Amino acid sequence: MNTMKVLVHESFVFGGFCTWPSLVVHHGIARWLGGEFCEKLKFVVFEMASLTNNISLPKLTKAVNYDIWSLKMKALLGSQENWEVVEDGFDEPANTTGWSNAQLKVLKDARVKDKAALYILYQAVDESGFEKIASAKSSKEAWGILEKAYKGDD
Repeated sequence: MNTMKVLVHESFVFGGFCTWPSLVVHHGIARWLGGEFCEKLKFVVFEMASLTNNISLPKLTKAVNYDIWSLKMKALLGSQENWEVVEDGFDEPANTTGWSNAQLKVLKDARVKDKAALYILYQAVDESGFEKIASAKSSKEAWGILEKAYKGDD
């Protein structure tokens, strides 16, 4: 049984109304171990689990050609409908007071896409690459850091 335990990070919580439950993920199916149940959090966790359990990610290392890795990653992120947020970026608004429900939904969807893309990038680099992008606030920032660090290292 290939099972991993995941603790959901607070950056995946919207509006701060969910606790951070532990869960066991097995082939994309999660079983809650504790904490409050939250539909929004469940969606993000299942999205992340399906990305890591069902797709083999190219791994960027010093020995890997950055140009080939980046082409594979662009295709992968595009297939997950996340490349656009990496390319165009996502800026967290300072204030959403007065926003309509439709605007808040668009914001939430963009936030989820950005965090999903950032998570994929975290998984697609070795420890050295992860250290470079660990403090990135967005997937676009992480991609830029990797491009700058590895593009000339062919």
